[in-house]
Amino acid sequence: MNHFTLFQLTDAAHEIVQDIIDAQIKGDYDEVEALIEELNNLYKARSEKHEGYVHVIKNAEATAKACKAEADEFTIRARALDNLSKRLKDTLLADLHQHGEKTATAGKFKIARQAGQPRVIVRIEAAELPDDYQRVTIEADKTALKNALKAGDIIDGVELETTEHIRIRVR
Repeated sequence: MNHFTLFQLTDAAHEIVQDIIDAQIKGDYDEVEALIEELNNLYKARSEKHEGYVHVIKNAEATAKACKAEADEFTIRARALDNLSKRLKDTLLADLHQHGEKTATAGKFKIARQAGQPRVIVRIEAAELPDDYQRVTIEADKTALKNALKAGDIIDGVELETTEHIRIRVR
């Protein structure tokens, strides 16, 4: 029975329950006892399947956590390397400025000062800018909507949805 999927186990259990009912109607109590034993075996197999699922879930969660930690480590390392590169470029730029040079030769490399794209520096609050230079974003306040719906308000196009999830605890 362990080769059945969870859904197949459930379907088989429903069939056995129907067979038990049919056997009771016929008065075949030996058959009822045998079917109840088979049903108990199915439920045991289902419990074993559940345990197997939980083991896989726990392993997947632990592996995901380790991968995230490793990803965080790589992100930190990449940020440090980017910062090092920027610092060294800034040092080269400062050196070229200090010597009044636009270009320099560095072994196999040629380094040159180059103007970047102009960037906008805003030194006032965005609300103080003319309307043409402001960006307004409108989004739903889901917290306020949730509180209103819980209080009994009816809002067209909005509803509360309750979902379910699995909680796994060690007995």
